[in-house]
Amino acid sequence: MARHHLHSSPETCHWGYFDATLKPVLTIASGDEVIIDTISGGPEVVPDRGQFHVPSELDAVHARFGRSELAKPPSEYAREHVLLGCSFLSSHFAEQAHREGFVANVLWGRDYPHVEGTFQSRADANAEPISQLSLRCAISTLPPDEREMIAGANAVRELGLDGPALARVAERIGAPSVEQLGDHPAELPPIYERSNAFRGQAGPGW
Repeated sequence: MARHHLHSSPETCHWGYFDATLKPVLTIASGDEVIIDTISGGPEVVPDRGQFHVPSELDAVHARFGRSELAKPPSEYAREHVLLGCSFLSSHFAEQAHREGFVANVLWGRDYPHVEGTFQSRADANAEPISQLSLRCAISTLPPDEREMIAGANAVRELGLDGPALARVAERIGAPSVEQLGDHPAELPPIYERSNAFRGQAGPGW
């Protein structure tokens, strides 16, 4: 079994995008141990050199990759190609998606039937399901079109689903409407200790 140390340098680092045609910088065998030096962030986040040691290789990497070879910023490629499947979506993240314009990339999920998701049985069988409460809590402050996108329209679009057929199913089972999802819960019920139904939004002790 061999041990390897992959140092960060302009020769071993690549910045800005993924490309399957890039040549590997290290080849290992099964069972080998590898220590990998990593770099996070551009020149603007380098710490104070008077208080921290900053390797010279970091400057060399920044100098080489300071100018992107991409036609667009990486964030635009992310908007075009990345979907965020959010189990137990929080209102904070939903509002961030609204502010920063990536609502079309967010898919709501509940991680059913795991206890750390939003699924939870209720003593009152007629009470609103915790998952539905969690969804209302997360997206009620968004505009109607964005509520609809996160709750299902994005998934229908990206997965090529039959929207009209699913709408009929939703009507048959009494799924909440876009208008109902805009009604923020007046109060949140107790949830399991490991549950992420409200991501801490119910306050201390919940």
